[in-house]
Amino acid sequence: MSAKAILQGSTRIACSDHLDEFLTQTPGIMLAQLTTADGFEVAAAMRDPKKSSTAKLAAMSSSLHALCEAMVIESGLETSRNLIIESDDGHIVMMSIPKIKPAMSLMVVSDRSAILGHLLWATKNSTQTFSKLIDS
Repeated sequence: MSAKAILQGSTRIACSDHLDEFLTQTPGIMLAQLTTADGFEVAAAMRDPKKSSTAKLAAMSSSLHALCEAMVIESGLETSRNLIIESDDGHIVMMSIPKIKPAMSLMVVSDRSAILGHLLWATKNSTQTFSKLIDS
């Protein structure tokens, strides 16, 4: 399925519904966003819409994804799957959605109450769900 097709219709609604569920069931998540590799938002869910610009975050996640890919290739590795940013106030986790072309990512922002291991586990499970939703 093309990115253009993902950006519309029932697949987008299903992705949005899954993000809402993911946000409410995973402690500490402030924002979760599904993005295309070229920097467009497919769906987003957030606790406080006034705190973040999801359009800007989607564009930045695209740039970070490209930078990670370049670093991985330059390092002689095959491909990147995850990017983790830790701060004093929380975490940002970006994970690729497996088996989807063109590439897509799930970006999650948590507060400091989130346990990183649980956040990684929940985010990885969510990427598997997105893979099934988008590939169907």
